[in-house]
Formats: sequence, C-alpha cells, structure tokens
Amino acid sequence: MYRHLQLAPVVALLLATGGVYAAQPSFPAQRSMLDRACRQFAPCDWNADGAAEIESLQLTDLGRGAPNAGRDTVLVVVENRLLVPLGQDLRPSLRQFAADLADEGHDAHVLAAQVYAGPRHQDGRTLLALRAMLREVHQQIPELRGVVLVGRFPEAMIVRQYYWLKRTPITLNEGKPNEHKFEEAVEYIRDKAELVAWRSDLILADLDGQWEDVYHEQREELPCFTAVCPDGVEAQDSTTDLYEFGTDAFEDFFFVNDGKWRMEAVGEGKLRFQQLPDENDECSEDDLALPNPMARPDILVSRIDASHVALEPKPDLVDSEGKHLLDAQGLPQALTFADAASTPRAISVWQHSDATERQLLAEFFDRNHKFRTGGYPEARKPASFSTEFGSALPEIRQAITEWKDFDEPGYDVEGQAATVLEGLRWLKLPAALRVLKAHSDPWGSSVGKTEDA
Repeated sequence: MYRHLQLAPVVALLLATGGVYAAQPSFPAQRSMLDRACRQFAPCDWNADGAAEIESLQLTDLGRGAPNAGRDTVLVVVENRLLVPLGQDLRPSLRQFAADLADEGHDAHVLAAQVYAGPRHQDGRTLLALRAMLREVHQQIPELRGVVLVGRFPEAMIVRQYYWLKRTPITLNEGKPNEHKFEEAVEYIRDKAELVAWRSDLILADLDGQWEDVYHEQREELPCFTAVCPDGVEAQDSTTDLYEFGTDAFEDFFFVNDGKWRMEAVGEGKLRFQQLPDENDECSEDDLALPNPMARPDILVSRIDASHVALEPKPDLVDSEGKHLLDAQGLPQALTFADAASTPRAISVWQHSDATERQLLAEFFDRNHKFRTGGYPEARKPASFSTEFGSALPEIRQAITEWKDFDEPGYDVEGQAATVLEGLRWLKLPAALRVLKAHSDPWGSSVGKTEDA
C-alpha cells in the first residue's frame, strides 16, 4: 500500500515544474474533449474476444480547473466501485484532491472507469487500451502531464532477453548424459529471457512507443542457450561444441528482445553463434534517434491503491474450541486446532474489506492535502539508498528548488555502507521522496549484511 500511496504527492511535486503553454484549451473545452474520448473508448474490446478491456469510462463533476494561465493537465482515473456511496464516501476526498492540484496550477479532471477484472490473463491488453485513450487525450490536450490511477488497475510485466558475455564456473546440461562441469571460471555466452519488471508503468507512460508490437498475451516458450568457449568468447561470432538449449515460459507480458541471435552448424558437432544487432522494437522513431536508444515516458503515472492491504480477519473462521480470530472485545486471540492439516495457512485467515479500503484511502487523501498545504515540514527532504549503483541524490535534488544544496547526514547511503541496519536507520528519517537502488525481486531488495543483528 504505502509504496503506491507515497507516489501521488511525489508526482504532483514533479508536475509543478511544468511551463507556460499559451495554446492550452480552456477547462470547459477540455471537458468536451474528454467526454468524447470516454465515449470513443468505452466499451472497448480490441480483439473482439468478448472480454472488453475498458467496460465503462465517464467524466465526473469532481474535477477542478486551475485559475492561472500557465497550467497543465492531470487526469485522475478512479475505479467505479470506489465512487459508489457505500460507507465512507470518497467523493469529497477526490474533490479536495482535484482542488489541491488546481491550486498548484493543474487542470484536474476526474474520470470513473471500469476495466476488465476477470480471470483471463490480459492485464497488458487492458493497459494498452487505457494507453490508447491517454494517447488520444494527449493529442487533443498536449499539456497532459500525468495520470493518477485510484483503485485496482492492472499492471504491465516486462520480460527482457539479452546476449550476455560471462566468465564464471558453470555446468552445462546438468543431470544429462552430456553434462559438462567447469569448476574454474570459463568464458561463455548466455542468451536468456528474464522477468526484469513484475510491475511497470513505462508502457502506460510511453505514449509514442511501439508496445503493441511486443505484447504477448498467450503463454509462450522463449528459446535460450548457453555456449561455453574455453578459448575465449568473440562478442559477435563464436564457435563451440559446448552448449545447451532450453526455454522459459511467460504469459501476458511485454517482450523487450535485446538478445536476438543466429546459429549455424559448422561440422564436427560445432555450432556458430552470432549476435544480431538490437532492433529496439518497442522504441519510437524519436527514441531510436538517441545515442543509446531507449523507450522513454511521455507522461507521469502514479497509483493510489489500498486494495491489497485492506484486510480484516475472517469472522466465520473458528478453531476446535469454537473460538474466533477476535474475542468479544475485538482483540486477537490464540486459536487451537486438532492437527496440522486442519490448521489454516496464515494467508487464508484474511478477507478483503471495502470499508477498510475506503477508510485507508480517505486517510491518505487527508494526509495528502495536509502535505500539499504545508504540513509535515520535517519530511520535505530527499533520501537516497544505493548498494552499488551510485547515489541518486544528485538527480532527486533537482525535483524541488529548495533541495538544490541538500546534504544532511544519513540521507545519502551508498556502497559498503548500505547494510540492513543502515537501511532501517535510513527509513526512520523523515523524507518526501526516496530512491532505493539495489538488486531486487518481488519479495525484497538485496543489501549489505550487518554485524549488529
């Protein structure tokens, strides 16, 4: 939750750097444009499979126009179910959020959306539909600077394959008759697809990229190989009889293929492997013109989502003595079960709570409003934690003018000092914008060990 919730004020701070655009349509004119876009893209079933990517999309009356001429535009797209007045009414919170954005110089429009949320793995396709809508809006309103998604919206997964020249100990064809083990470091080529981003908003933010061309909805086996060259690897062209092949399966993903290759048999069981030039299939023409071609975002994307932490203990779960998870006073209590088989897993004792989700969101928007109007002055600082990739402080100092010369102790941790203990100390320091750079996966980040347990 907090990873998402803290992004919105950061995006707004960055958005505040927008310039003056004389051609910006008026707020009422923007509403007309947005209303047409909503009708154009909802419902939307691009591949005509009966599972609409965008089921409904409507412009609400919660938005607010900026009073000054040097304004830009922000879209706040809210999941439909959160606008239904059930328990905690979030509409006042969203109206205040739009007003805060307007006070900071942004025309803020609030859209209600219902996107596909069924069992089919088509998150990427749904995001492409949303991206097409944003691209249309951006063409009509070039001053569109960002979108804030409130609620549960799908996220993109990026798989990247690349041609990697390595030197380590390695075992080829392990467990097979042709197994070959190298105890000492040896040079080899590895060309393999890896899941490099379980969640990424680059696709949604890069409006001119060719992401439709690299989306794969169905499960797909991607070929890979490893080839050992004891006499040394030639970067573009290597011949060897020591190799293994395999595949890696992925589903509903965007494929960045920087590891295209070709091979041919040259006799005596040897294969010749050649690396092919990167084609950067996902890049726009402007991106391809860069010295280092790279897909770049055109707008900022932020998410405010409390659905995954809005949990409460299941009221119908009882132990062998008839006790519930909570006692009569609503406090947790120990339960006893007959055996291990009847003991529920910890993850299975929770259920989603709409009331809790709305409460968490309302509390966040209250804190967000306080922050935007001068609250939490002690937290208006940048912080960088980097294990081996260099400090981010020089870049993030540029986000806010007052941070230009910021250099307080403890806020810039890097290299050998980036241990678990220092990470805990770093997290305790108040900060509005944090950057953590480390080798990471969906479960955590790898940082240095500490001697002080």
